[in-house]
Amino acid sequence: MDEWRGDDGASQGTGVWPLYVGLFLVLLTFFIMLVSLAKPDSGKTSAVVDSLQATFGTRPGSPRDDAGLFAPGASALAELGGDLVGLLRVAHVQRAARGEELRVTLPASELFPPDGAEVRETCLPFIDRVVATLSAPPSGVRLELAFSLGARPADDTSRGEGGDVLGLAVRRGSAFARALVSRGAPPAAVAIGIDPGQPGRALLAFRSSAIDQAAHVPADDRRE
Repeated sequence: MDEWRGDDGASQGTGVWPLYVGLFLVLLTFFIMLVSLAKPDSGKTSAVVDSLQATFGTRPGSPRDDAGLFAPGASALAELGGDLVGLLRVAHVQRAARGEELRVTLPASELFPPDGAEVRETCLPFIDRVVATLSAPPSGVRLELAFSLGARPADDTSRGEGGDVLGLAVRRGSAFARALVSRGAPPAAVAIGIDPGQPGRALLAFRSSAIDQAAHVPADDRRE
């Protein structure tokens, strides 16, 4: 390739490398400008945070605003549900969208012998896992259990070998509650009921709720 020579006859080269250097400097300047302009938009960030809080926060009027899907109570119930599945033949586990409720459905035969009201020895690890959750809830959280057994309506005249079906369900519910409390569950955290529409089914409905800390502060301290 022929070289271009100036008036003094000195070789000036082809001029390619100065062009590359110039393009590189232009690109470098462009990226520096992009970085300098990429500042966080506090208004948009705040809008995103508000949207997430509205989606995953508590219902209006709840004592705490942070008791949403990722709150300690919801995490405790999620862990409990996973553990209970491995301890007994659980038919169904359902969590509410907000994570504040857990419903565990299983056959009553997993907990009690046929026509018997005593709790099976094989389900004691299941009960102990429930007791561990109810007796040691996360700080600032109340955990409660509503245990119900399916039975026919009170005016149903059908009977089993162990007596009337409704009476058997009542005795079973009482036995299950006694087993929970005797092994350490807080009595106030356990409720027992009868479901006339689901014979042979046992339902454990857990619920977490935030404790209103202000309600536990003495009046004198609140005035201060």
